[in-house]
Amino acid sequence: MMKRFREWLEDVRESFSSGGENDPLVPVLRKYLTFREVEGYRVVVEVLDEHCLKRLAKWLVLKGTSTRRAAEIVEKLSQGISVIEQGYRIVRNWTGLSVEPFKNRREAEELCNFLKG
Repeated sequence: MMKRFREWLEDVRESFSSGGENDPLVPVLRKYLTFREVEGYRVVVEVLDEHCLKRLAKWLVLKGTSTRRAAEIVEKLSQGISVIEQGYRIVRNWTGLSVEPFKNRREAEELCNFLKG
């Protein structure tokens, strides 16, 4: 039943956002459902350690950042300062950090796997 509902919802998605005059269920469902558009992906590291910082610096160098700049970024992150590099916001929080925005999921998963490695 849920599969059929999802199929129907995909079919009426355009009319759902434009007004839905042709379908009597759309005004009722509009009260309960919202569509979320994905603008980008975020990689979250919950527990940040030295190994993870070194892997992040290596990833940045592989993306084209100079080694000196990567070292500066690691130093700033160690001090709790957020950094923007190559369009990525690298934000330090209490125990970890987040890197965003990634345009596609594959790229975000590659960073996750790289940080684990």
